[in-house]
Amino acid sequence: MFEILYDPKLIITLKLKAGDGLLFNNQRVLHGRTGFDAEEPARSVLTSSVDLDDFHSTMRILRRMLDAEDSSIAFNQGMAV
Repeated sequence: MFEILYDPKLIITLKLKAGDGLLFNNQRVLHGRTGFDAEEPARSVLTSSVDLDDFHSTMRILRRMLDAEDSSIAFNQGMAV
């Protein structure tokens, strides 16, 4: 497991700047962060979580409101192929 977790081919490193955001499926991604240099003024990390069923329902409602061709779209649970 350790070899898989630290395999460089499987690691993505992103350098976020103030004001950047990151959205990911927490059920499918193992994430962490490396060290960083403190900034002035201090930055805040804001987190939020969304239930996938609620998210998919809201997407369908928005598609219907926007008259999308297929508002009954099926959302896959997992990685897209």
